[in-house]
Amino acid sequence: MKRLLLVPHGQTSWNAEGRVQGHTDVVMNELGQAQARALARSLAQEKIGAIISSDLQRAWETASIIGEQVGVAVSPDPRLREIHFGDWEGLTSQEIAVQDPPGWERWEKGIITSPPRGESLTSLAARLAESLAEIANLALAQDDGRAVMVVAHRGSLRVLVCLALGLDPGLMHRFRLEQTSVTELFLSASGTGFPARPSTDGLGSPSHFGAVLNRLNDTHHLREVAHAR
Repeated sequence: MKRLLLVPHGQTSWNAEGRVQGHTDVVMNELGQAQARALARSLAQEKIGAIISSDLQRAWETASIIGEQVGVAVSPDPRLREIHFGDWEGLTSQEIAVQDPPGWERWEKGIITSPPRGESLTSLAARLAESLAEIANLALAQDDGRAVMVVAHRGSLRVLVCLALGLDPGLMHRFRLEQTSVTELFLSASGTGFPARPSTDGLGSPSHFGAVLNRLNDTHHLREVAHAR
């Protein structure tokens, strides 16, 4: 049984203010760093063979804190970045609702459309599917029970879970991922022993592996972090 661990970055000042980040390179705040350290301590005895991270600073710093704890170097992958929110970046939901009422209303209803000068869900899913295919190969090659960890963003990781399970990426709004939570997938080559994955034609979802969701949004390590969000 091969394991893939998915971790969203720690909190930033924009998270605390409810501002949309996307590709804007916002760094973690003090609470975010404490969240990352708490997660790293909880992983001290974990066997991790590789850590792949979005290249944005908030994810990279989270991954680096974990990597230092478990003794694993971090590799960057820009394809793991959050969706590009275009003109919405830096705005709160209230500000977006004023500036782009139809667009925000669709987003709130789970109808994912491209923000003005932003990225489409199809584009996001395509680049994540490319990354996932390589990450799955890396995970399947691990031995001694070592897991592969991916550190990225709550939105991009929810889409990644959908792709791994053969679900429509538009279902990303049906579940939550908290900052520095842990989500775990079990992988098997060619889906051996796992139910057949539904087709995701047009999104480039890899088909050479099967995946089962074992843990979702595990935040038990954050009990020691005051006011964790």
